[in-house]
Amino acid sequence: MTTALSAQRALQAVDAAMKRNSFPALITVGVDGSPRARTVNVPGGSSAGTVSSAEANDARIWIGTARGTRKLDELAREPKAALMYNSPPDKGFACIMGRIHVHDGKDGIAAVARERAWRPDFMPFYQGGPHGGQFVALEFVPDRLEVIDYKHKVADDPDGWAPFVLTRIPGSGKPWKAELA
Repeated sequence: MTTALSAQRALQAVDAAMKRNSFPALITVGVDGSPRARTVNVPGGSSAGTVSSAEANDARIWIGTARGTRKLDELAREPKAALMYNSPPDKGFACIMGRIHVHDGKDGIAAVARERAWRPDFMPFYQGGPHGGQFVALEFVPDRLEVIDYKHKVADDPDGWAPFVLTRIPGSGKPWKAELA
C-alpha cells in the first residue's frame, strides 16, 4: 500500500473514531507537570470538526467547557494537549495531538469561537447559553495524529504495536504527512 493511500485510510479511521465516540479523553499537562486526563464532550460528525475535511490544512476541533475548570489553568500554562479516542469496534485508537487556544474574552473572535463550540444540548449546563458568561470555547488545532485501526487496515500488524503517524504544520497550507512512529 502506498504512503498516500495509508495516510488517506488513517485520516478516515480518525474521522470514523471521532464520529463514533463523542466522549474522548482530553489530556493536558497539570500545573505540577504531570498528565491530567478527563472526558470531554466533542459531538461526533458535527460542527465540532474533523481532521480530514476539505479544510484539513486548517482543521479545528471545537470543545466547550465551563469557566473556572482546572483544564483552563493547565492550558494557560501549557497549551499542548491530546484527544484520545478509544475505538473498540475497530480494535484500535486515534490520538490527536496539538495545541488548544482558549477563547474566553468578550471580543468578537471569542464570541464567534463560542458559537462554533456551542450545542443546544449544553443549555442545561450553561443557562446563559454561549454568551452567558460561564461557557468557554476551546479551539483544538491538531498537528500530530497516531492511529491503529484493524478494521480499516491502518497500522494493523498484530505484532508491531506501532501506530500510523501523520504530522502537519498548522496554517502552512500543506497537507498531513506520513512519518515513522
